[in-house]
Amino acid sequence: MTETKEMRVLRAIAAALTMDPALSYQKLADIVGVSRRTLYRIAPSREALLEKLREFAIEANSAALAKLTNPNQPFISLLRGLTVDFLADAQLYSFWAADTWGKAAGPQLQSSSDVELHHYRMTMKAFFERGQRDGSLRGDLSATWLVHAYDGLLSAAAGTLNTGTLAPADLPDLIVNTLLHGASSS
Repeated sequence: MTETKEMRVLRAIAAALTMDPALSYQKLADIVGVSRRTLYRIAPSREALLEKLREFAIEANSAALAKLTNPNQPFISLLRGLTVDFLADAQLYSFWAADTWGKAAGPQLQSSSDVELHHYRMTMKAFFERGQRDGSLRGDLSATWLVHAYDGLLSAAAGTLNTGTLAPADLPDLIVNTLLHGASSS
């Protein structure tokens, strides 16, 4: 799919909102480098913009998760591919995670967020259970723990993308190797 200007703007807005969720429309426009009018053409209100970002992020996450269903591809290869896909949309993943998990922690849980988070967790849990069954992952760790550990590594990697502290090309291997082997030298 060819990326449009709107997609680039939405990714930049997602990154900005991940750093500061309270940014005004004008501040978002300034940070992203577009006019406020351009933002209003994308979405007529801040809430409509947030909804558009949610939909865009869910679409990106769903596309990445859909690739996990290939039973002929080795687990480690699928894990690396998933990581590359999530990092390619790190701004959207970070926005989605902060937005969805923030709502999940609060009393105003929205049903669409709840459903998407449940789908993500169940898909990832089943994926890590597959890795445990084929011997790629330790069986003594719960798959739920592995999902949370992976999410933490993705969040840390997204943070380094925002700060530029690590080379983006190194991040998929850093995540996969840390998940599989930890930080131990032995």
